Amino acid sequence: MELNFKKVFEKDGYVIVRGMFSRDEIKKMREGIERSLKENIDSDILSNPYLHHIPTDERVLKVYKYLLDTDKPCWWGEGNWRVDNVALGWHKDNAQRFCPGAPDWKEPYTVIRSGIYLQDHKNFSGGLSIRAGSHKICNTDTGELRYFDSEPGDMAFWEQTITHSGGGRITKWFPNKLIDPHEYWQYPDSKFRPYPNEARMVIFMNMGRRDQCLTRHLNYLKTRTDIVRIWQNTEYQQEYLDKAKDKLDIIQIANEVKGWDLSKLSQRHHCLPYVPIFLNDEFKKSVGWKDYHKE
Repeated sequence: MELNFKKVFEKDGYVIVRGMFSRDEIKKMREGIERSLKENIDSDILSNPYLHHIPTDERVLKVYKYLLDTDKPCWWGEGNWRVDNVALGWHKDNAQRFCPGAPDWKEPYTVIRSGIYLQDHKNFSGGLSIRAGSHKICNTDTGELRYFDSEPGDMAFWEQTITHSGGGRITKWFPNKLIDPHEYWQYPDSKFRPYPNEARMVIFMNMGRRDQCLTRHLNYLKTRTDIVRIWQNTEYQQEYLDKAKDKLDIIQIANEVKGWDLSKLSQRHHCLPYVPIFLNDEFKKSVGWKDYHKE
């Protein structure tokens, strides 16, 4: 695998690495998710008996090391899989997505998300829609509309600050002529290519560098019901940790949030404060704030 796409990533905010995995590997990932569903496993994939090898796969790490410019990417348990779960509508995933004066937009952003889409989105709808270049802009209206035309075996990497929408659709006759997701409702289904016949499965992972960007991101995640629930479901096998610790800088936040009352957390996004009057001791106590970049 040739690593020559950092400038493209920095310019567009994303990159799709083609053919990282074989068809047989993709088949085994689908089987792993199916078994996880049957066994009701919904935890960090580093603890998953069928998927724990993916974050430490040398091909995955090679790209993350290259994009993050680090020899040891940081892992904090934000790896999961999803089946037929689509976040429709333009949005960003960073902690301070609506605050143009916040550090997320003023300092280097170093949390990178990745997705392994386990079905064909080159010939079928259902891939991710994004706005190229929007990772440097604090709004969801700017950026060239593009579509992740991934095939099984491809892996996509993108900055958390990029504007994106799940469940993208491509037209039957002119798949390169994209329609804004907010306008899908104006057209009949017959205009679009169908979704794949098989269930839409995706494996998501986040990695970063241990810096102030990561500290903001992790403390933000601790306000979110969905993320904390996954951490509470996570029990790491020592065998998996031992294999991973030489390759990943592991932060075991799952140990911090055991016993937390999920009803006191938020199911929706609320921007992480950055003005001292709001980012005060009371707020920090409420989220169990830690300066992870100093540990």
